[in-house]
Amino acid sequence: MKSKKRLLALLILGLIVVACVAGPNPAENTRNEKGQVAGFWQGLWHGIISPITFIVSLFSENVHFYEVHNNGG
Repeated sequence: MKSKKRLLALLILGLIVVACVAGPNPAENTRNEKGQVAGFWQGLWHGIISPITFIVSLFSENVHFYEVHNNGG
């Protein structure tokens, strides 16, 4: 009985981890409307402000959580 619970918990944990895997980005290395591709420094900045950006993105359609037009690095 105890091993079945452990197996079930491991299966659920595995599904949670797999659900977090990022998919392919079709906009990688393509330019945005301004003709720019985000690089390392913009990615670092987006990482720093991500907690605030996430909260704002829940209430606004004009704020996006991350830049899809990046160089993939």
